[in-house]
Amino acid sequence: MGMFGKETVAIDGTKISAQNSKNHLTEDKVAENWSASKTALTNTWTNWTLSTHKKLKRKRPT
Repeated sequence: MGMFGKETVAIDGTKISAQNSKNHLTEDKVAENWSASKTALTNTWTNWTLSTHKKLKRKRPT
């Protein structure tokens, strides 16, 4: 046949098992996380915008 010659063969004995995650994501959890992230980003943007506006307002000559 000639399929196998005198090549070196390595056998890997790695065993992989499934892991039970404690952080099961449901549609409700994803929606809740999305909402919280959106709120946090909006608050950060608002605070940054207000502080930048105050800084710019101080720099303007009167």
